[in-house]
Formats: sequence, structure tokens, C-alpha cells
Amino acid sequence: MGTSIVGAIAAEELTAVANNLVMQTFRSFEVYIVIAVIYFAVVQAASLLFAGVGRLLFRWKV
Repeated sequence: MGTSIVGAIAAEELTAVANNLVMQTFRSFEVYIVIAVIYFAVVQAASLLFAGVGRLLFRWKV
């Protein structure tokens, strides 16, 4: 669930920034490729963070 929340917020913000950059530079392909890489990095980092927190908080004693 945490990854989808971060993804939704990040996608909206990154798209707004990308649109502004495209309007200024007219280089849409390069801008959207960089934004996609940044989005992927943010989602992967959030996924790892939430997985680590989940493992830490919900440890089962065997």
C-alpha cells in the first residue's frame, strides 16, 4: 500500500515538472525518459523502505 501512495504522489508531481520542462525546452523525449528513470528509482526506494519496515515490525518468533 505504501508504494502505491508514494507512486501516485510522485507521478503527479513528476508529470507536472516534466510538462513545465517540455514547454521550456521542447525536448519531450529526453525529459520524459529522465522522469521515468526518476519515478522508477523513487518507487523502488519506497518499496524497499516499506518492505524493511514491514520485516522489522512484523517479525514472527518461531
